[in-house]
Amino acid sequence: YETWHKRLGHILILVYKIIANKMDLTSVDSNYHCSTCHIAKQNRLPFPNPNKFSDHCFDLIHADIWGPFRQPTHDGFSYFLTLVDDKSRFTWIYMLKNKSDCITVIPQFFSYVENQFKTSIKAFRSDNARELVFKDFFLQKGVLHQFSYVERPQQNSAMERKHLHILNIARTLLYQSNVPIKMWG
Repeated sequence: YETWHKRLGHILILVYKIIANKMDLTSVDSNYHCSTCHIAKQNRLPFPNPNKFSDHCFDLIHADIWGPFRQPTHDGFSYFLTLVDDKSRFTWIYMLKNKSDCITVIPQFFSYVENQFKTSIKAFRSDNARELVFKDFFLQKGVLHQFSYVERPQQNSAMERKHLHILNIARTLLYQSNVPIKMWG
């Protein structure tokens, strides 16, 4: 169990039991304790989510930029852009060297959705980051741009929880593997 626990990003025992039952793997001792999980996954309580979920995929995309990290990656990335579909909670992460790289990433993402999923994005929700304001582009595409209030992470709770999850998993894998900090990306 310990090996699979580490390989699968420090999954919960309950998730492992479900996988083990389907694959006829040995069961796990429910008293197993991973000290790395305990250290890396410490956080405050999550925000309550007052938002209703969308009816269809790509009806609403949540977006946020995280960074800068104190140590750029080996490729020079200091930020990452996270895009989350409100219905499926599927997540896309784009590494950025500068916040201004969103100018090319966001239109590429819209093209990707149109070509691969044969649909269009209806609404785009972000905080008030200047890098995520695409007024002309959104007008051309017919996309509604929703903003959350400044300094109110509770309104962008989907992104805040997703960032928390991504950072917890990345931190856990870094602690476990003992790689240099510049490999965080």
